[in-house]
Amino acid sequence: MSASSWRISLARIAAAIADPTRARVLARLLDGRLHTAGELATHAGVTAPTMSPHLRLLVDEGLARVRPQG
Repeated sequence: MSASSWRISLARIAAAIADPTRARVLARLLDGRLHTAGELATHAGVTAPTMSPHLRLLVDEGLARVRPQG
């Protein structure tokens, strides 16, 4: 990875975690357990529809993974 692409990646990650809602979600995920989207929304103090784009961004940036159930 070149220095410029590394800086772009770092800037994108920083932007992703700068949002307080996403920061709360990431802090919760650091416990190493699996959490439902609803649990993460409750922890972050937002509704499920509000949480959805936040989770998508975290997944798109490689900061979280989705494990479908059911």
